Amino acid sequence: MYCSNCGYELTVKEREKALSSGSHQGKSNTQQVFVCPRCGKIIKEGLNEEEIKGVARASHSEIHKANNKLNTAKSSLVIGAILLAIGLLFFILCFKPKNNNKFELGCTEFYVFVALSLLSITLIVLGIVFFVSGTKKKKKYSELLKDIQNGVFNQ
Repeated sequence: MYCSNCGYELTVKEREKALSSGSHQGKSNTQQVFVCPRCGKIIKEGLNEEEIKGVARASHSEIHKANNKLNTAKSSLVIGAILLAIGLLFFILCFKPKNNNKFELGCTEFYVFVALSLLSITLIVLGIVFFVSGTKKKKKYSELLKDIQNGVFNQ
């Protein structure tokens, strides 16, 4: 079930939890009516044409949010990769020619390498997480829009 106001998907587990706790609105003409946990509007079965249009608008909004998340992920990955490359250059600078190209642990270049490496790994991991979640969200709401367009959407 989808909220026609914000596009939140009410899963089966959330519906069962609401039914068992009594936090749903009840039955009206054999329809289950629930309250959206995100926006507080009523979610019901058997939507009319205007409510289906509301779900479509909310789906477009969620796809837009997913695209923003994907763009954030891509830029985070690129910035993380650039910082990792710069960090590796500083790691190479840790091998001092005055010590017969031996690695020096206490030099400033090593601390810059560690800081850049930590920052770049954090950005790369965040980018991967945002990319996966954005892709899943975009795919889910694109399929919902296809179902609405083909007339097979059923709440």
